[in-house]
Amino acid sequence: MSISKNTRRSGLIAAAVIFVIAMIWLALLESSSYTRALCVRLKSFGYSVSPSDFYTQGYGANTSIEQVMQGELTAEEIAKAVSLSKESGFSADITKVGTVELMLMQLGSEKVMIVYLTDKTPQLAFIEDRASGTISALGEP
Repeated sequence: MSISKNTRRSGLIAAAVIFVIAMIWLALLESSSYTRALCVRLKSFGYSVSPSDFYTQGYGANTSIEQVMQGELTAEEIAKAVSLSKESGFSADITKVGTVELMLMQLGSEKVMIVYLTDKTPQLAFIEDRASGTISALGEP
Protein backbone atom coordinates (compact mmCIF):
# COMPACT_ATOMS: atom_id res chain seq x y z
CA MET A 1 0.00 0.00 0.00
CA SER A 2 1.28 3.37 -0.91
CA ILE A 3 0.13 6.73 0.36
CA SER A 4 -1.46 8.91 -2.26
CA LYS A 5 0.07 12.26 -3.19
CA ASN A 6 -2.92 14.14 -1.76
CA THR A 7 -2.66 12.33 1.58
CA ARG A 8 1.09 12.93 1.76
CA ARG A 9 0.65 16.61 0.88
CA SER A 10 -2.11 17.00 3.49
CA GLY A 11 0.12 15.38 6.12
CA LEU A 12 3.03 17.69 5.31
CA ILE A 13 0.80 20.76 5.39
CA ALA A 14 -0.64 19.68 8.76
CA ALA A 15 2.88 19.12 10.15
CA ALA A 16 4.00 22.55 8.90
CA VAL A 17 0.96 24.25 10.47
CA ILE A 18 1.61 22.52 13.81
CA PHE A 19 5.28 23.55 13.65
CA VAL A 20 4.39 27.21 12.97
CA ILE A 21 1.86 27.23 15.82
CA ALA A 22 4.46 25.75 18.18
CA MET A 23 7.03 28.41 17.19
CA ILE A 24 4.52 31.23 17.73
CA TRP A 25 3.53 29.77 21.10
CA LEU A 26 7.20 29.51 22.15
CA ALA A 27 7.83 33.11 21.07
CA LEU A 28 4.84 34.32 23.11
CA LEU A 29 6.00 32.39 26.18
CA GLU A 30 9.54 33.75 25.84
CA SER A 31 8.36 37.34 25.39
CA SER A 32 6.58 37.28 28.75
CA SER A 33 9.37 35.47 30.61
CA TYR A 34 10.86 37.49 33.46
CA THR A 35 14.08 35.48 33.22
CA ARG A 36 14.36 36.34 29.53
CA ALA A 37 13.81 40.03 30.39
CA LEU A 38 16.61 39.79 32.96
CA CYS A 39 18.93 38.23 30.37
CA VAL A 40 18.20 41.08 27.97
CA ARG A 41 18.99 43.59 30.73
CA LEU A 42 22.25 41.81 31.59
CA LYS A 43 23.27 41.99 27.95
CA SER A 44 23.71 45.76 28.40
CA PHE A 45 26.48 44.94 30.91
CA GLY A 46 28.26 42.70 28.39
CA TYR A 47 26.91 39.33 29.52
CA SER A 48 25.56 36.92 26.93
CA VAL A 49 23.26 34.72 28.99
CA SER A 50 20.09 32.70 28.62
CA PRO A 51 17.59 31.63 31.28
CA SER A 52 19.07 28.12 31.34
CA ASP A 53 22.43 29.55 32.49
CA PHE A 54 20.93 30.39 35.90
CA TYR A 55 20.35 28.22 38.94
CA THR A 56 17.20 29.53 40.63
CA GLN A 57 16.21 29.04 44.25
CA GLY A 58 12.95 30.28 45.72
CA TYR A 59 12.66 31.49 49.29
CA GLY A 60 8.88 31.63 49.43
CA ALA A 61 6.20 34.28 49.69
CA ASN A 62 5.71 36.99 52.28
CA THR A 63 9.39 37.58 52.90
CA SER A 64 11.96 40.18 51.88
CA ILE A 65 15.50 40.05 50.56
CA GLU A 66 16.63 41.67 53.80
CA GLN A 67 15.10 38.83 55.84
CA VAL A 68 16.65 36.23 53.54
CA MET A 69 20.12 37.80 53.73
CA GLN A 70 20.18 38.24 57.51
CA GLY A 71 22.47 35.70 59.06
CA GLU A 72 24.24 35.12 55.73
CA LEU A 73 25.79 38.58 55.33
CA THR A 74 26.75 41.38 57.70
CA ALA A 75 24.90 44.70 57.60
CA GLU A 76 27.96 46.23 55.91
CA GLU A 77 27.98 43.55 53.18
CA ILE A 78 24.25 44.02 52.58
CA ALA A 79 24.74 47.80 52.32
CA LYS A 80 27.53 47.29 49.78
CA ALA A 81 25.37 44.91 47.70
CA VAL A 82 22.58 47.52 47.73
CA SER A 83 24.99 50.29 46.70
CA LEU A 84 26.53 48.24 43.85
CA SER A 85 23.08 47.23 42.60
CA LYS A 86 21.88 50.84 42.58
CA GLU A 87 25.00 51.83 40.62
CA SER A 88 23.97 49.24 38.03
CA GLY A 89 20.45 50.66 37.78
CA PHE A 90 18.55 48.17 39.93
CA SER A 91 16.07 49.49 42.50
CA ALA A 92 17.68 47.51 45.35
CA ASP A 93 14.53 47.59 47.49
CA ILE A 94 15.51 44.87 49.95
CA THR A 95 12.63 45.61 52.34
CA LYS A 96 9.88 44.93 49.77
CA VAL A 97 7.81 41.96 50.93
CA GLY A 98 6.77 39.38 48.35
CA THR A 99 8.03 36.21 46.70
CA VAL A 100 11.83 36.22 46.87
CA GLU A 101 14.00 34.27 44.43
CA LEU A 102 17.75 33.96 44.13
CA MET A 103 19.34 33.40 40.73
CA LEU A 104 22.99 32.33 40.48
CA MET A 105 25.22 32.02 37.44
CA GLN A 106 28.81 30.79 37.37
CA LEU A 107 31.19 33.24 35.65
CA GLY A 108 34.45 31.39 35.21
CA SER A 109 36.05 29.39 37.98
CA GLU A 110 35.93 31.91 40.83
CA LYS A 111 33.13 34.41 40.13
CA VAL A 112 29.37 34.06 40.55
CA MET A 113 26.65 36.46 39.42
CA ILE A 114 24.04 36.86 42.14
CA VAL A 115 20.58 38.27 41.40
CA TYR A 116 17.84 38.62 44.00
CA LEU A 117 14.28 39.14 42.77
CA THR A 118 11.11 40.10 44.59
CA ASP A 119 7.88 39.24 42.78
CA LYS A 120 9.90 38.48 39.61
CA THR A 121 11.49 41.96 39.60
CA PRO A 122 15.29 42.08 39.94
CA GLN A 123 16.25 44.08 43.01
CA LEU A 124 19.90 43.21 43.67
CA ALA A 125 22.50 42.16 41.12
CA PHE A 126 26.23 41.88 41.74
CA ILE A 127 29.26 39.66 41.24
CA GLU A 128 30.92 37.72 44.05
CA ASP A 129 34.53 36.57 43.85
CA ARG A 130 34.44 33.34 45.83
CA ALA A 131 38.22 33.21 46.27
CA SER A 132 38.48 36.61 47.96
CA GLY A 133 34.92 36.92 49.26
CA THR A 134 34.57 40.39 47.73
CA ILE A 135 31.68 41.66 45.67
CA SER A 136 31.68 44.01 42.69
CA ALA A 137 29.24 45.69 40.34
CA LEU A 138 28.02 44.08 37.13
CA GLY A 139 30.33 44.58 34.18
CA GLU A 140 33.46 45.12 36.25
CA PRO A 141 36.43 42.89 35.42
